[in-house]
Amino acid sequence: MMNNDEIKSFQKLLRVRTIFKQIGQLSWNISKLEQRFPVDSLTSKEIKSLANSYKEYFLSIQNIYDELKDEFKKTTS
Repeated sequence: MMNNDEIKSFQKLLRVRTIFKQIGQLSWNISKLEQRFPVDSLTSKEIKSLANSYKEYFLSIQNIYDELKDEFKKTTS
C-alpha cells in the first residue's frame, strides 16, 4: 500500500509526464503543418501566416517551459 508521500510523488510524476507529452503533441502539430504547407511552395502571404503559426507554437513552448520550471521548483524546494 502506498503512503501519502508516495502518492504525492506519483502525482507530481504524472503532472511532469503530461507536460512532456505536450511537447510531443507540439512536435506532431508542427510536423503536420510542414507537411501540409511546404515552405518551398508558399506565397508571401502564406509565409507570413506560417510564421505566425510558428510564433504561436513558440508561445506554447514558453508556456510548457514555465510549467516544467514551476513543477521542478516545487520538487526541489
